[in-house]
Amino acid sequence: MHSSAFFYGFLGFQKVVIFARLIEGHSHSHPEKGLPNRQIEAVVAHEFGHWRNRHSEKGLLFWHFMQISTVILTLWLRSKEIIYQAFGFPVDQPNAIIKNSGNMYLPGMLIAYYFILRMYHHFFQTMHQLQQREFEIHADQYAIQLGYGTILEQALIKIVKDHEGFPSADLLYSLFHHNHPCLLERLQRLQEHQHNRRNSQIHQNQDQNNNRGLQ
Repeated sequence: MHSSAFFYGFLGFQKVVIFARLIEGHSHSHPEKGLPNRQIEAVVAHEFGHWRNRHSEKGLLFWHFMQISTVILTLWLRSKEIIYQAFGFPVDQPNAIIKNSGNMYLPGMLIAYYFILRMYHHFFQTMHQLQQREFEIHADQYAIQLGYGTILEQALIKIVKDHEGFPSADLLYSLFHHNHPCLLERLQRLQEHQHNRRNSQIHQNQDQNNNRGLQ
């Protein structure tokens, strides 16, 4: 989905971008590629789901928290003597380090980030990746609410077919390297949500009929 359309912006500046390759008949050499209008509407409904759930704002806040917290921890760790001791710096003569290098903060920052905080940063990058994947599921659910569930399934299948993509991926690898769930996972989640939505509507209708009967 991200290769054919995307949503960006926040607050009063928000846009949905659709690439020409999403439109049916865009290629004269491959006229069968692209989506009909109804499936394009489903893709746009999915992008509206990102807008409705404020995914841009949430993703931006998370990313800034990750970056700022990394910088703060790096600045805090750079002054810890145990770091310099572990890497062979003469911590018993800190003034000598300052005089020779001009400032002991630079080597401390490099050590703190590249050897200590790298795992911390990778952890938050993975969390950000999982957040993005969950955003895609929420956007799909919003498209279902607008009545585009089955049509969105057809659009997703057609997009993967047109781009000659593989419909499945190893779950563990996908969690760390893909910011979108694979096609089969998205189809499964779409069908589950539609099934739950239909059951919920049936129960609501039954409750309404029971209430009318009591009246």
